[in-house]
Amino acid sequence: MGFGPFCPELKRVLKPGGIYIFVEHVAAQDGTILRFLQSVLNPLQQTLADGCHLTRETGKVIYEAGFSSVDLNMAHLSSASLLNPQVYGIARK
Repeated sequence: MGFGPFCPELKRVLKPGGIYIFVEHVAAQDGTILRFLQSVLNPLQQTLADGCHLTRETGKVIYEAGFSSVDLNMAHLSSASLLNPQVYGIARK
């Protein structure tokens, strides 16, 4: 299970100046075939992968958590088609 939904709690428990290093798969762009497939398969994914969501917008949640700075990057791993794209980076308290 990803930590995106728990970002406000992560920020709360970090020491001042602490960092949150993250790598998460996130929802594909709205209106794409991949996003449609992720939406259709999301309930099955949650059951088979211990609550993991294909449609979470974790990057957005990290930005909205109120960290003092966020360095967020996006990547696409061709071998992980349904788990594309991924976000990675560092958020600082």
